[in-house]
Amino acid sequence: MINDNKVCGAIGIHTRTAKTMIFEAKSIVLAMSKASRIFHFNSEAPALSETCAFQCVGSGIAMAIRNDMEIDFKGKNEFGIKCNRDLKTSINGVFACGKQLMGCDDILSCVSGNHAGNKASDYAMNTNYLEYDSSQITLEERRLFAPFYNDGNMSWIELNQFISECANSLDITKLEQYEKDYVNQVSCKNPHDLVRIHEVFDILEIAKMLLHKLEENYE
Repeated sequence: MINDNKVCGAIGIHTRTAKTMIFEAKSIVLAMSKASRIFHFNSEAPALSETCAFQCVGSGIAMAIRNDMEIDFKGKNEFGIKCNRDLKTSINGVFACGKQLMGCDDILSCVSGNHAGNKASDYAMNTNYLEYDSSQITLEERRLFAPFYNDGNMSWIELNQFISECANSLDITKLEQYEKDYVNQVSCKNPHDLVRIHEVFDILEIAKMLLHKLEENYE
């Protein structure tokens, strides 16, 4: 949640009950996994292939994209949230570390996590809690729980398949058309599948950013 480009909290869902959870906060550190599950493995195109833990989807980077934070980009495997020397993002009070940063390996993840945590703590000690707009919660709940009410019968697995097909062919036009035609058809009936769906929605956000950036570079 953001107030005048300053963080005032976060919204989440309980993974077992699907209840909304509101966290008021003076500062936040984005410390999620790296982005993956975008490209299919293809032995004939190893540069477009990846192997990673299934739960690694880069949710922090997807959050950054949805909230218009600046992104550093150098290539298919070189992108992350843009930060200053204190690891603060373009939103005051939001810090990032680890695999949310461009070119950060496992060792640097530990170092950057410690640094970002210290800087976020310093920031929180010198600022006050901000009021948040309840309409942000309403809009986010609408987005989060939409799959429970969608009439379609597409699964998160099918959507992830579509995304990967477009990513491997570097086809941003096809990907955005898929988003328009099929996202509203993705549905579920339990909290587990709801979480899986939002993982794929995060993959979609990153895939769109990635393909747009690659297209710009080719031009």
